Amino acid sequence: MYYLLSISDNYPENLWFKYDRKVSPNHLKFKMGQVYSSETIKPVFRLNKKINNKKFAQFDWFWSDGPNFVSPRLVDYFQNQMSDDIQLIDADVWINDVLFQDYKIPNILHSIRCIDLAKSDFEFLINDESDGPKNFNKYILTNDSLGMHKICRASEQLTTIVVQESFAIDCKELKVNGLDFLTV
Repeated sequence: MYYLLSISDNYPENLWFKYDRKVSPNHLKFKMGQVYSSETIKPVFRLNKKINNKKFAQFDWFWSDGPNFVSPRLVDYFQNQMSDDIQLIDADVWINDVLFQDYKIPNILHSIRCIDLAKSDFEFLINDESDGPKNFNKYILTNDSLGMHKICRASEQLTTIVVQESFAIDCKELKVNGLDFLTV
């Protein structure tokens, strides 16, 4: 069974980070399903709000207006269980004037055709471009399309992340906070 990766209902709005586009690499590089070649520019996330540090420490998957990033606890899991599927990119996370290190962007390395376009319900956002952006009302995923990969970007819509059931189970057992898994 496959799931769509989604933001969790309990993820607080005040933990939505800004991706510092002025000093960071182009955020679209992390949505391509390709290896990110190391650059000297380190991605930077910022949050300039008063937040509770205990609340921040409760989460493992963080959302932003650019790529997402993960906590050191989830980094360990990815390094041990998903090194063929995810490249971890060092990131600097700033909350007000405090720097948090050891957070990383999980760059998903594979883009796979896994949405059955004939059975899914969607509209083209730009005319009738078959490879253009789509707005999905209903996803139907193709069975066995991920093969041995635990996570991928759907090549039909690169912003859509599809995961194997085993990844969802691992995250629930690890009590990963900040993401959810939608059945389709």
